[in-house]
Amino acid sequence: MAVEQTPGRPIQVAFRVDASARMGGGHVMRCLTLAARLLAAGWGVTFIAAAITEPLRALLGDAGVRLIEIEPVRGSSRDASDWDRANWPEPMQLEDAARTAACLSGLRCDWLVLDHYGLDRCWEAALRSHAGRIAVIDDLANRPHDCELLLDQTYGREDADYRPLVGPDTELLIGARYALLRPEFARARPEALARHLQAGRVDRVLISLGMTDVGALTEVVARAALAVTEAQIDIVLGSAAPTLPALLAFAAESPRVTLHVDTDRVCALMVEADLAIGAAGTTSWERCCLGLPALTFAIAGNQRTIASKLAAAGAIDLIRDTDFAGIEAAISRLAGDSGYRAELARASAAICDGTGASAVAARLLEGIDASSMGKAV
Repeated sequence: MAVEQTPGRPIQVAFRVDASARMGGGHVMRCLTLAARLLAAGWGVTFIAAAITEPLRALLGDAGVRLIEIEPVRGSSRDASDWDRANWPEPMQLEDAARTAACLSGLRCDWLVLDHYGLDRCWEAALRSHAGRIAVIDDLANRPHDCELLLDQTYGREDADYRPLVGPDTELLIGARYALLRPEFARARPEALARHLQAGRVDRVLISLGMTDVGALTEVVARAALAVTEAQIDIVLGSAAPTLPALLAFAAESPRVTLHVDTDRVCALMVEADLAIGAAGTTSWERCCLGLPALTFAIAGNQRTIASKLAAAGAIDLIRDTDFAGIEAAISRLAGDSGYRAELARASAAICDGTGASAVAARLLEGIDASSMGKAV
């Protein structure tokens, strides 16, 4: 789906999103996927962040995105264990809103996109006079919002989950068909499905448990994956992961293990893999698009709903054990059962087709009419 821009001044969109070692980089990455579609259509894109990792700062720069960093609100919980559960008290939200508003001054922002578990209707209402329209990206359905558009790409989520939390005119884009995936996933889908639906011998195992390896589970999983005889083990990780030195040492001593740090080949690695071991975050939708059979962990509170719904649909093999013996047994069982892997491939491929980002970008454009252009301050 092509996104065309209305003639005149560039449409301006700003994203308010954070990333840290504890939070991981998934929120920034899904916002960047949408931003890339808008940049390609000629939109002006600004990211506003109170926390960002160095690799993501570089990635935004390479993508041509303007990044404005604001001072974190005192007491914000981006590195606390409950960062994905509690929205901030009103004074903290208003303080963050004031700092965000200062960034928007003079920008003539047409869309303000919020992707942040700590912020809700309080923050959004405070920014009303600073943006033409407000969009929210969420996957918790646990707090009220004041927005024109709300996106939740969780498979199995329903409009009814959000109707009590938004206004009657809020447009809801709900479900995995709106998953924000880079365009290469839709392009690679036919080749990947042809490979994964056959479910032949497992020659390559892909491990991707988040850019920052929250929970430090990657090495345990990788050592367990060596039980798949002769298979090559590919590990995807970000350079901001605290466990990177230990994993580099592990890869150096294991000829079958390759570590891919800050790689831009995630899609290609998923096509080449016969089996994946991953977290139930954004990469869930990437694996589904490519029909890649996966053993999946819920390594953060916000991933539990996603994991349980995908497991109920037969699209993943959900593992709850985090001890070595349990993980090794689960990997060996899945690697040795080609029929089960084929079932997972078929069920996961039905979840999404990789065209969600284009659909969301088009809806953002549709939300702007000529009369509203330039009214934002």
